[in-house]
Amino acid sequence: MDLGGAAPTWARARRLGILAAVCAVAACTTPPPEDDSLPVPGPTATVASTLRIAVEPTASLDPRALESPDSLLLAAQLFDGLVTYDPETLEVMPAAAARWERTDGGRTFVFRLLEGLRFHDGSPVRARDFVFAWNRLADPVDANPFAFLLEPVAGFDRYREQAQVTGLEGLDAPDDGTLVVTLGRPWPDFVSILGHPALSPVPPAASRPEYAQRPVGNGPYRLAAPSEAGVPIQMEAFGRYPGGAPPVQRLEFHAFDDPAEAWPEFLEGELDVAQIPVEVLPDAVSRFGTQGLVTLGRLLYCGFNLDRERFREPALRSAVSMAIDRQALVAEVYGGAAEPAGAIVPPSIPGGGSRACGAACVHDVERAATVIDGLPRESRSFTLDYATSPVGDRLAAAVASQLAAVGLEVRPRGHDAAEYASLLSRGGHEMFCLVWVADYPRQQAFLAPLLRSGAPDNHAALADRRLDELLGRAREERAPAGRLEAYRRAEDRALDILPLVPLVWFRSHLAVQPYVQGFAIDPLARFDAASLRVAG
Repeated sequence: MDLGGAAPTWARARRLGILAAVCAVAACTTPPPEDDSLPVPGPTATVASTLRIAVEPTASLDPRALESPDSLLLAAQLFDGLVTYDPETLEVMPAAAARWERTDGGRTFVFRLLEGLRFHDGSPVRARDFVFAWNRLADPVDANPFAFLLEPVAGFDRYREQAQVTGLEGLDAPDDGTLVVTLGRPWPDFVSILGHPALSPVPPAASRPEYAQRPVGNGPYRLAAPSEAGVPIQMEAFGRYPGGAPPVQRLEFHAFDDPAEAWPEFLEGELDVAQIPVEVLPDAVSRFGTQGLVTLGRLLYCGFNLDRERFREPALRSAVSMAIDRQALVAEVYGGAAEPAGAIVPPSIPGGGSRACGAACVHDVERAATVIDGLPRESRSFTLDYATSPVGDRLAAAVASQLAAVGLEVRPRGHDAAEYASLLSRGGHEMFCLVWVADYPRQQAFLAPLLRSGAPDNHAALADRRLDELLGRAREERAPAGRLEAYRRAEDRALDILPLVPLVWFRSHLAVQPYVQGFAIDPLARFDAASLRVAG
């Protein structure tokens, strides 16, 4: 994976890279929309009628084919899942589901859909459309990037492994307005993943080949024209959206291979929102404010392959952590796009930012050198595996240099993306660095996949019975406050063991023009265009 940009897909198709570009927005005149229920602006159309948004090129907006952060951002404008997240608290809020009930200790969920929901083609949104969409996402015939989100649903493994199984047995639509989901084992907080755009409903027409170019959704905006490479993606407000069409009538997404190319246009007043180049971040923030800055749900960490005997020594792992100057990494490698991490879960995630790492994450060269001096000489030399890229190379060199200062001989060993994925899969790595991207805003989205025994993304090969018990209890906790505390205890245990060393949390760095109102970016690097207003 690229430690500073887009990332490859690993075994479970998790995106292990950080956001490369979010967006930039500018005004232009709106052509007449297709739906005559929407107002048609004339020649006097104002800046409020259209927002132009700069994104990286996206391959598809079909929920089962979403891959990049920008594709998730765009899909979030076209589709509504069962739930959404409060932009400030990140609590789960109703979206396509008006309400839901949890039974059987958190193993069964009954969702009642909002009445009158429509797809953009006018057809009704029914419970069976969620069943169709989720079976389509989990279909083993296609390598769908976010299929793993449905692993908790009963029958997921059988559907993926047995050709005669035609769908997920844990899904049922007893009537058009009711969706019943049964899990393989209880998970009271299951609804927390359901705001992911990949879990949105799709109509039966999604089975047609042309759907990939013009997906039909149920969100506040609809595609105004089929998506084509090299052509801006145009969306228009959906007049039959619950609560009415959004204030901004039209969105235009223009693809930029290099997000920095949007910055001059922003300064010229042609764009409303743009990613700030790191080198000008302080000046840009002083001029445009901080509403486009947030700590993202993205963690850079270095881990240790505990299948290698030298890394089983806790003193070595602790010394490595103390030897790394996180503030220097932020300044030299990432600039204002990151902040030092004192724990695994970032502070923008509920229950996160506890600084649970304590003294082990405080830069202390003298103490680290003393610990290293007491270790066997053969334990002081090893490789640092990482995905090569300009940023990744700088990171690896900086870490190796800092570790050399305390008496460790660390040899950076770069790999291309495919090679690195293979190395991690077969356990051929030693010390390694990765970026973890949370798929939903919960502590569990970091702790369980990275630390649970046997988890595919547990590249440290950690197997700790006590930690597994703590993670299991946290998952089963029904009370939100109790769940937060249970995961904090699990994180404390993980940082006592220190199978991985948290280095930095990444930050969004967007500038927003003063006349854009209601802008709020969440830790998943998404914002709701339907909530924006532009002052005249």
